[in-house]
Amino acid sequence: MNCYNIFSKNLWCGIFLLLLFSPQILYSQFVSARFSSSVYAWEKFDTADISKTVIRGNQALRFDITQGDFSFHSFINAAANLSDKFGDASNIRASNLFVRWKNVMHAHDVSFGRIPFFAGVGNGVVDGVMLKGNHNEIFTATIYGGRNVSSALYHQSNNELKNNFLIGGQILSTYFHNTRIGVSYINRNMERKNYFAIRTDTILVKPGSRYQQLVGLDFRYDNNEFYSDNIRVDYDLNAKQLSRAQWNGRYSYDAQLAFTGDVLYRVPRIPFNSFFTMFEPEEIMEYELGAEYLFVSGVRSFGKFALVQMEDDNSNRFTFGVTTNYGSISYSGTSGFAGTMSTISAQCVYPLMEQTIIPTFGVLYSSYKFDENTKSENALGALFGGTIRPIQSFSCDIQMQYIKNKILNSDVRLFVRLNYFFNGNLHFFDTKGGNQ
Repeated sequence: MNCYNIFSKNLWCGIFLLLLFSPQILYSQFVSARFSSSVYAWEKFDTADISKTVIRGNQALRFDITQGDFSFHSFINAAANLSDKFGDASNIRASNLFVRWKNVMHAHDVSFGRIPFFAGVGNGVVDGVMLKGNHNEIFTATIYGGRNVSSALYHQSNNELKNNFLIGGQILSTYFHNTRIGVSYINRNMERKNYFAIRTDTILVKPGSRYQQLVGLDFRYDNNEFYSDNIRVDYDLNAKQLSRAQWNGRYSYDAQLAFTGDVLYRVPRIPFNSFFTMFEPEEIMEYELGAEYLFVSGVRSFGKFALVQMEDDNSNRFTFGVTTNYGSISYSGTSGFAGTMSTISAQCVYPLMEQTIIPTFGVLYSSYKFDENTKSENALGALFGGTIRPIQSFSCDIQMQYIKNKILNSDVRLFVRLNYFFNGNLHFFDTKGGNQ
């Protein structure tokens, strides 16, 4: 039995035993759940004149149980084809499935299972353990580790833990007034599948594991009323170079006028074995300035302009528009090495009957061309739908989507989703019995 099988069995057995032998979890549970069933339908053209309708179903479940310092958290998603086969026939994915024990030794939290983590340079999902503790509410430390989970969230039991693990952590400090400083680290090992390649003869290629090691620094200062800024620096220990450096800030001149700024340096990372790994990634610098003006309560205008610098060429990007409580309209454009594009979009949301019915409408028109010697192409998109909520715990979302461009003459898609919400206390094992 390999290391992963031992770890995996102990992982889920540990969750079961914790639930079974913790009687306080069984009494007066607070349960929060959300069930979402959705259907997405569209027309797929196999040839110029032959098409078929594709219907894809999706079932999502979020289920949390809390009792005192113990809690169980889960989010599971299942998808399947309801018509002819298209892509994956069906799949089940667990975004998170873990048990948390809070206030261990009065200052620590322990989580065990499939855990999502967001800690500086580290973000993703791990099958393992996460520890979180604080000291005098000034210093907070987070440590996590276990089996690396692919972005597809699939279970691959044949991958050995030693070739497919991650470990990381973050330390946060709020020692200085209105300031938060964080230092983070992640070491991720991702096993890649073997494959056969036909050259002069057929050989088995073993690419081995992909090894990633990053360290990061986060800084935030927030004056609340007038000024705030954020600084983030990521350093790649394997490549021995900066992976990302960013500053963004906001300055409020008064209650109506505010200015924003953003400076970003990044080296694109390609985490998967793809065609683009053949090319040397180029460094990218972005500079963006913006302004916001509040006319009256709920009506705000904004404008942003950005310069994107690459090794051989530059690009410009701009956006401006107006937002209100019931919708927004904006105009954006780009120019430079990526081509020229102008886009205008608008959307509207207006609640009716005390938010029992909330209709939505949106439209987008875009004109683009790759260079001055090519002809301009146009694209049109529209959506119409809404939300119906007859009671607080149930809602229905319906949306019709329309696309028209050079490739798609007239593309219509339909999305329908039913949501059921539940939260309350359960007393299955209480002497009084019943639910509340």
